[in-house]
Amino acid sequence: MKRPNATSAQAEHQALEDAKSIALCDRTLEKAAAMMLDDFKVPAGMAIDRLATYALAWMLQDGGKAKTAAFFRDVAGRIDQGEFDELVKPQVRH
Repeated sequence: MKRPNATSAQAEHQALEDAKSIALCDRTLEKAAAMMLDDFKVPAGMAIDRLATYALAWMLQDGGKAKTAAFFRDVAGRIDQGEFDELVKPQVRH
């Protein structure tokens, strides 16, 4: 059995740490959203607006206008292409 070199072991460790960080961030956002919706009873649109505005402001500070605008254009294109369709719940008509 081939023993992994230090570089691949370090990359594997970093990937695991990144996955842990992503999971922690996701759980924190889920809790924040639940607090807004369930505890504070704000409308979903308001909670979405606040989360999106916070992310937008952070991105502007970190990467500037051009990088932030390019990110949002990329996401818009991916939405148009259907990349996130599985996340959309079917609308029930009455």
